[in-house]
Amino acid sequence: MNDSLTEELRQLNAELDGLWLLRKMGFTDEAMYQEENIIRVFCPIHKDLVRKSLIVDLEKKEFSCQYAQCDAHAGGLLVELYARFMDIELGQVREHLFGEEAPDKELIQKADALIQEGKLYEALPLLEKALKISPRNCITRCKLAALYLELGKRQQGIQEYFRAAEDYGVLGELQKTLGIYNILIILSPVDIKVHKRLAYLYSRLGECHEAVEQLKWVVNKLLQDNQLKKAMEECQEMIALDPTEPSSHQILARVLIKSGQMVEGVAALELSGNLYLKRREKTEAEKVAREALRYVPNSPTLQDLLARARASEESEIAKDSAEMAKEAEFADWVKDLEESISVAAPVQKPDTTEISATDRRVLLCKKSLKGIDKEHLVSLHKHLVNMFSEVKQTYEGGLLEKWELKIVKEFYKAFCIALEQYKKEQGITTNF
Repeated sequence: MNDSLTEELRQLNAELDGLWLLRKMGFTDEAMYQEENIIRVFCPIHKDLVRKSLIVDLEKKEFSCQYAQCDAHAGGLLVELYARFMDIELGQVREHLFGEEAPDKELIQKADALIQEGKLYEALPLLEKALKISPRNCITRCKLAALYLELGKRQQGIQEYFRAAEDYGVLGELQKTLGIYNILIILSPVDIKVHKRLAYLYSRLGECHEAVEQLKWVVNKLLQDNQLKKAMEECQEMIALDPTEPSSHQILARVLIKSGQMVEGVAALELSGNLYLKRREKTEAEKVAREALRYVPNSPTLQDLLARARASEESEIAKDSAEMAKEAEFADWVKDLEESISVAAPVQKPDTTEISATDRRVLLCKKSLKGIDKEHLVSLHKHLVNMFSEVKQTYEGGLLEKWELKIVKEFYKAFCIALEQYKKEQGITTNF
């Protein structure tokens, strides 16, 4: 606690309601765990997304973080927490909390007007200044990220989206966090950090299947980089999320075999094959059985697995109607992109940006796809289809303005073009 706090600040602190303050900071009710006069939240100082380490004492009107390495570990009064969270001086706390108008509002309005006029470079310093005034304003940060992308500053745009996603995650705004990570998947599809964060986020949302799909990307990338120990840890996490997912055991088998644990690897393949059969996925079960028999050709149990896979019904499980509807809506949306994005002479205004096969964004996206094989391309396509509806919800929920969505859509279109180019160049054929 700061002994040099003025009497005025101490009085302000005494008047504050801790629950009201946390809500003012942006924490949702779902993000707060309360036991009598104690509230626990994810720490916004070191941006903990694993455990709720920040403790707020409503009676004493104090806070502290349980993580010893956090700057908030020593604790202090609630006014100090707010000042640290907002990155402002203690003397500005009252104005920030009770001022009639946000100090960054005028700058944001001017920036938005300039963007609508196509004056992007003039808008940039205004958004940067607004964010310095209110660094926890996630909406402004997303605006700045989109503007960076439009001006060709891809890495800076990615960094700002990451920061916004982290802040939303700490505050418990999980759907908004998801919307941003979906944008990041387009911008950086092979980034382990993005897939790890998405996996954790999906697990918090109770969507275990989606979490597993993201962790598969992580494991395969770790395998490519020969980081077998880390790959094993991720496999165990996948299986813990959903023990009945056959592909998780299949991937674990590859890690085990590559690590020299042949017996355990073959056992994991056998389990995977049996799980595929329970799902009536005959083709996958047969593939797994054949893969296992390469290592133990005389195994009676594996030969039996292969025989049962061959005897299974010929027809594979059809996609359910909801998934087919998703695919159709996605296809319509991509077609709409081609019609809505102008191919006339390019102007600086976002809604008339040209997307061609040689557009810088297409080249950037194609570069990010380097090294991705057919299996991962199919997985990426599935995620893009699911992501489509989530990005729409992000826009409809007010996180993105129309011009921001347009920039994201243009990157999406560029990514689709890059994906087709990459498939042709690599000789990869898929059914999408």
